[in-house]
Amino acid sequence: MVGSLRQCPRRRRGPHQGQAGQPQDLLVADPGMPRMFDDRVYQRGALTPHALRTVLGDDTFFGAARMDGHRRHATVSTEEFTALAGRRAAQPLDALFTAWLHAPRLPELPGPR
Repeated sequence: MVGSLRQCPRRRRGPHQGQAGQPQDLLVADPGMPRMFDDRVYQRGALTPHALRTVLGDDTFFGAARMDGHRRHATVSTEEFTALAGRRAAQPLDALFTAWLHAPRLPELPGPR
């Protein structure tokens, strides 16, 4: 699957286009109890690391995803992961995480580096 996402830009855009047609009224980072299991949370939640990967590039993204051995085989909070990704990135990621996690409007997917 990862290879196919890298090779076919249309496949990456499909889930984004599906989300764009949905109501833009929830925050992924805090959807609230009634919307906790809303499909949009999961769909947009999956698009968020894809957007991050597009911005960081594969090597940096997968290094951050492995958490550099930090808390291996354990869960981490959104705050812990975003902080680690921010330390590995060459540019600030605050705007990306705010748009994808803390704003109701679905942002555009970043273009390839």
